[in-house]
Amino acid sequence: MKPNVNSTEPAEETPPLEAADPLPDLSDDTLLTRTEAALYLRIQPQTLAVWACHRKFIAFVKVGRLVRYPLKELRAYRKARTVNVSPL
Repeated sequence: MKPNVNSTEPAEETPPLEAADPLPDLSDDTLLTRTEAALYLRIQPQTLAVWACHRKFIAFVKVGRLVRYPLKELRAYRKARTVNVSPL
């Protein structure tokens, strides 16, 4: 949708990425599918598949032939990769 340049209404803005946990109501013991984990981290599911294949970054659980990601591990990964900056 194109913005109306003649309108006095402000253009719609993309909401900022939330720094807060997007799944605060779920227990750390919750197991997420690869797709759910990828949505949580905002990456492609294939990236998680490659990481699992190379045993990198995030621990996962094998349930038969299925791969599941503990929410605790995803939260720890996000926290470890968070860069804190000081105000100017």
